[in-house]
Amino acid sequence: MIVALNKDTLKNMQLEFRERRVGKWYLTLVEGNCVSNGRLSNYISRDPKERRRFRVTPENGVKDEKKKGKHAVSEYEPLGYCKNRNVSLVRVRIMTGRTHQIRVHMKHVGHPVVGDEMYGGRKRKGWGERVMLHCRRMEVVWKGEKLGWTAEMEDDMRKIVESMGLEGQV
Repeated sequence: MIVALNKDTLKNMQLEFRERRVGKWYLTLVEGNCVSNGRLSNYISRDPKERRRFRVTPENGVKDEKKKGKHAVSEYEPLGYCKNRNVSLVRVRIMTGRTHQIRVHMKHVGHPVVGDEMYGGRKRKGWGERVMLHCRRMEVVWKGEKLGWTAEMEDDMRKIVESMGLEGQV
């Protein structure tokens, strides 16, 4: 979380986010063996059958520009795979910031986020009740200086990553 301490700083930070100049990296555990890097650049819109859920808008499926959704760009890189659990640790960088963007994009490439039942991920016994997604790092250039913040994983996700032998990958 980034907090502005005055109105000028708030205005400038809002501009940085709006202009997509804030770097955002996440770690996530996904279903299956994610073997290659990827970049997704498409549109995300509300699922017409379930308003709480979003989807990658079908290429030919929407004629009304308003229903096309918002442009979303994500890059992902697998960091490791645990065969006996069939789970991959993946680093995701988002260039935009759409609602459920990582969850939608990972489902779209066939690797839903673990614990994310809304988008096809499974809850795992003993892994808690949450979606296994963590904001790892944010960066911004502020007054000509590059500033960055790194957040350690929550204990539950960290323990899972360690139990899979992938802690050296983060």
